[in-house]
Amino acid sequence: MKIGFITIGQSPRDDVLSDLPDALREVEIVQTGALDGFTFSQIATMYPTQNDTVYVSRLRDGSEVKVAKEKLIPILEERVERLRNDVDALVILCSGKMTLNNSDRVTFPSELLHRKVESIAKRTSKLGVIIPENSQSQAARAGWQYLSTDPIPVAKFSPYSEPIDHLTICSRALINQDIIVMDCIGYSKRHEDVVREVTGKQTLGARSTIFQFLENQIRSSAGPKIVPSL
Repeated sequence: MKIGFITIGQSPRDDVLSDLPDALREVEIVQTGALDGFTFSQIATMYPTQNDTVYVSRLRDGSEVKVAKEKLIPILEERVERLRNDVDALVILCSGKMTLNNSDRVTFPSELLHRKVESIAKRTSKLGVIIPENSQSQAARAGWQYLSTDPIPVAKFSPYSEPIDHLTICSRALINQDIIVMDCIGYSKRHEDVVREVTGKQTLGARSTIFQFLENQIRSSAGPKIVPSL
């Protein structure tokens, strides 16, 4: 079994794969990144400008990078094309919603996360969202509002540039919510645990959701299955 992980930043994303469950540690992993091989000047051309959708990721040196979704799409499609015949499953390491022209063999954490939250949320549930970048606030509220009758409060914490103490602080702003969504693949199991301890509420993250899905598929002996796009 071989799984390909495509980050929107640079590979390897050992920070993400460090949370792999035991069932996936015997699976062959292939990693690639949208910005692999890019120079600093080329990365600069990917920076979001006005009206671009902002995504946040990590470079190989561990630093944070902001990229425009609109500029990423053709690069991600090329990376998918390069890997699709060599792996059994492909996963985009990003929790942002996106559509690729060749996504028939791609699993998106955003779709799994939304389905998981939908399965437990009621219209009366108070939902809170944590995101890595303030400029994503409006999109986050709009993207999750369909699951709540109350306005969606958003807290900001970057897993790439801010200390975990800041996560403790921003979690307190969501203490009155029923469900907390951690809407970035950069949020680790430790990050989820911190939010859960501070708020005492059910906390769901994109990374843990995709890994749980893959683990269940492996344990079922069926191998990873592709999740059709919504």
